[in-house]
Amino acid sequence: MQIDVKCSKYASRIEGASLRPVMVHEQVETPAFVYQEAAIRDALLAMHAVIGDSGCRLLYPLKPFSRANGLRFMRPYIDGFSVSSAFEAAFARTILGKRGTVHLTTPGMCPADLAGMVANCDFVAFNSLSQWDHFRDAFERHASCGLRLNPQLPVVLDDRYNPCRAHSKLGVPLDALTERVAHGDFSMQGLAGLHLHTNCDSGDFGVLADTIEHVEGKLEHVLDSVEWVNLGGGYLAEQAEHVDRFRSAVGRLRKRFGVEVFIEPGASTVRAAGQFVTTVVDLFESEGVTVAVLDTTVNHLPEVFEYQFQPEVVGHQPEHPHAYLLAGSSCLAGDMFGTYRFDRRLEIGTRLILPNAGAYTLVKSHRFNGINLPTIYCVRENGDIQIEQRFTYEDYLNHNGVCDDASV
Repeated sequence: MQIDVKCSKYASRIEGASLRPVMVHEQVETPAFVYQEAAIRDALLAMHAVIGDSGCRLLYPLKPFSRANGLRFMRPYIDGFSVSSAFEAAFARTILGKRGTVHLTTPGMCPADLAGMVANCDFVAFNSLSQWDHFRDAFERHASCGLRLNPQLPVVLDDRYNPCRAHSKLGVPLDALTERVAHGDFSMQGLAGLHLHTNCDSGDFGVLADTIEHVEGKLEHVLDSVEWVNLGGGYLAEQAEHVDRFRSAVGRLRKRFGVEVFIEPGASTVRAAGQFVTTVVDLFESEGVTVAVLDTTVNHLPEVFEYQFQPEVVGHQPEHPHAYLLAGSSCLAGDMFGTYRFDRRLEIGTRLILPNAGAYTLVKSHRFNGINLPTIYCVRENGDIQIEQRFTYEDYLNHNGVCDDASV
């Protein structure tokens, strides 16, 4: 796929798309999740600008954001989807039809899921040598089969996000694959590709070039025989550095080994596209601190609690005079977003916007305490605001196993 885009052109567009929240907060019912098609477009164009003329193909992984209309909107800008389960594979195929490819890798491949995976996937990267031995025959005539590789070259300091951490569950250790190939293991015949993913939210594409060089040095003979290499994701186009080294490394892979090269940035594609809109429903003093309770909860943005970070809130500045502890509406004591300062006093009914919330929010949101999920809106590319989904008590009943004809 060839997308004609200049880096400078992209930079002027993405600044507005990612830094200026869409001012729809008075037009939606809260809590609301609002995503922008234009921001998704700009993020994909940014990655195409990074890829340049290297020939690298662009995939989008469903895991950070999987709204059907959003995925349909992406189709002209990508070569396919990457997935991690049978459900995602079937969903991706439904969205794509015959217009792109579906790429699968998962640590937990189960026999019960094989039929769906075989029916819907074009590329499969088995997560372990055990998976390769057990499941390759099922896919052999239906998909191009490869291995996920752990290059054993850690670049992420926080082990919660580090695919190359000690005792990693993600991929075949480079040493193990090197040893198996060195022994001329007959079972490795038919290996068509390698998938490697080492980073998380990094703009340094030079690190990816280092990883490519590292794998080249260790697996030259394997690269001579495979057909494709998937470089994974975890890279930020809007903060891209050392792009020339990345393009050079990709070009070298393609020219030297004749392989097709893929990259699959996820969170950076959708993070700036999403925002939460929430309303203050209560204000009170607690030991000298003003608590503002919102009609949303960290359970709508689960990574806030999981990883204990403080999300952005539009209007907050450290020097502003009015401080509030923003709290979610569940009974969880730690349902807190953090302390924020505003230039005006908040009131019951004040609406707040949490920007850059497009990734790993809706896909992880849940109904703890029976608190309803946010209503979902889309801002179309032409600026129209449309409601996509409103959740109801019936959805809550179905989630909890109450059938339509059953009495509660």
